[in-house]
Amino acid sequence: ESQLKEIGELGLTGSFMVQHLYFYGHALEDQMVGPERTARWTPLAAAVKHIGEDKISIHQDHPAFPGPPQPFANIKTAVTRSHRHYPHKVFGKEHCIPIEQAIKAYTIGPAYQLFK
Repeated sequence: ESQLKEIGELGLTGSFMVQHLYFYGHALEDQMVGPERTARWTPLAAAVKHIGEDKISIHQDHPAFPGPPQPFANIKTAVTRSHRHYPHKVFGKEHCIPIEQAIKAYTIGPAYQLFK
């Protein structure tokens, strides 16, 4: 969280690809970085707290995100932080954000970052 606090103090913004959890959460947890780091992956609630709810964005990138853009799935993952095949498994419950903040992170946040 200290890095997010510093980002906020510097007046910078943050952009997060939360869909990694949806597609790769179990691989992150079991094979790559472990449960503690996976729980902190894309810490959206902490980002909102330290950077500001209008100054963060969530996005999808290729090739890390397979298929066409799915904004509603991305917003859902920001709210639930769950895996596509295991919807009841939550990675880092404390980093879930309310749907209103997730919508802002997909709309207002990117517009702010693009000076629109």
